[in-house]
Amino acid sequence: MLRRLFSNWAFRPEGNYAGRNLCGCNLAGYDLNHADFSGADLSGANLEGTNLSGANLSRATLRGSHLKGANLRDANLRSVILRRAIQAEADFSGAQLTRFPKSNNTYLGSTLFRGAILDYDEML
Repeated sequence: MLRRLFSNWAFRPEGNYAGRNLCGCNLAGYDLNHADFSGADLSGANLEGTNLSGANLSRATLRGSHLKGANLRDANLRSVILRRAIQAEADFSGAQLTRFPKSNNTYLGSTLFRGAILDYDEML
């Protein structure tokens, strides 16, 4: 099933979305394991319950996005921007969150970080 996001292209669960502007997109519940969103702008996107296990989100912007219940196991989140993101009950087990800016106003209620590699950069 395709969901129309923009007038000139249709979203497909498989594929490469590196560098795309996906601001405000509703991708809730999609199976996007191992998808490439490197450098993409997902600001304000609804990713609630989305399977992003093993996905490449390096250098992606998830400012104000909704990740409640999302599966981000083993995802690459190097240098990701998560400011004001809602991550309640998200699973970051085994994910690599390195060189990400220290976030203000990010909600982490019941978020799972088991085995995740965490490191933030105060200078970013």
